[in-house]
Amino acid sequence: MVPNKTARDSQCHQLRSLWAVIILGWLVLALPVSASVGSLVHPSPRSSFKELIGHVERPEIVMCMVAAQQKIRRDPKLDELSWDLDVSLTAHVEDNEQNGQLFRKMILRALGHDRHAWLISGWHPIGVWCEQTEGVDIRVQFVTR
Repeated sequence: MVPNKTARDSQCHQLRSLWAVIILGWLVLALPVSASVGSLVHPSPRSSFKELIGHVERPEIVMCMVAAQQKIRRDPKLDELSWDLDVSLTAHVEDNEQNGQLFRKMILRALGHDRHAWLISGWHPIGVWCEQTEGVDIRVQFVTR
């Protein structure tokens, strides 16, 4: 009787160990995915880009925000942007003409999240500078304050 109990205890211990490894593996795989979409790992302290699109009244600001969201995917230092609800009211937009072409410069305020930061830490104010020359794609630059 004793050898069967020992074998059963060993199998239970192995089963518990297997479950622990499976759960730990799932957590390790799930955390980077949730971090990349901005969920529980580093929740945004402000509104997301998609929430703001309906509130922004000026198409040139929306174009700058879209270009910034596209650039953030390739940025080595930042992995997420968070915008104020009043981004269209606080934006600085300047139109000029250079060599017969329309030139537009926009400066928006946002919070940027450091790519390798954990949890709530890692958010800091940044400036989003967009420059567009007529017929040319928007150039975006992130400036830390």
